[in-house]
Amino acid sequence: MNSQETPVSLITGGASGIGLAIARRLVQRGERVALFDVNAEGLAAARAELGADACLAVTGSVTDAAALNDAVAQSIERFGRFDRIINNAGIEISGELRDLTLDHWRRTVDINLLGVANGVHAAYPRFIEQGHGTIVNVASGAGLVMFPTSIPYTATKAAVVGLTRALRAEAEAYGVDVVLVNPGMVRTPIFERSEAIGPAIPDLIERLPGRVISADKAARIIVRGIDRKQPEITFPIENVIGAWMVNVLPAFGRRARRQIVELFRSLTREA
Repeated sequence: MNSQETPVSLITGGASGIGLAIARRLVQRGERVALFDVNAEGLAAARAELGADACLAVTGSVTDAAALNDAVAQSIERFGRFDRIINNAGIEISGELRDLTLDHWRRTVDINLLGVANGVHAAYPRFIEQGHGTIVNVASGAGLVMFPTSIPYTATKAAVVGLTRALRAEAEAYGVDVVLVNPGMVRTPIFERSEAIGPAIPDLIERLPGRVISADKAARIIVRGIDRKQPEITFPIENVIGAWMVNVLPAFGRRARRQIVELFRSLTREA
């Protein structure tokens, strides 16, 4: 397969975490990637690791629709094609709603929801025109189970779930695949360094049932799911079971959410 035949993916939040782990896997099998991130230093390191021939680094914020449009144009100019966008960038701000501000909401909505919408709008017209393409939107298990003590994050991820499922119905007639990814707990910079009003996210998560998996393992599951054309990729298995139970057994979901709030408050008292 020559270079013009290998797929090209644009990955937002590509300088670290799941985004970079996905890029590594794609480049290892001969594909090419454009990484889009606000972290210029991280992008430079990623490009050096992946190699300039296979990796284009574009600095920008997903809140800037024009910057994402330009990233798509740069990808096509550099590699001669454009096959996939992976809308992965996101932030998390934890805390009880009484302690959060509208600024916390705006920042989270701008990045987690409108950032995905900006990525979709940058790629979708091109995919329709060429008759193929894949849009991958990374939501979260929190968007399926409605996780308290991080309500702006949960709400935006639930919105991404809705956006992606609805878009799939519109896009299939154009030959465009739309994939929803719902990771569970993954050890990434958003996990380790998220803003917290109250207990830090790792302190809370480590006390909850379920596994915390590596970004590399998450990337392996995601890439495999994309290859298999799975419409939804939810992992690990605890996440699948939990999402099913809170939807089929609402009382279970209410009880689980109360327990999370109680744990959060107990950790707050210990701090």
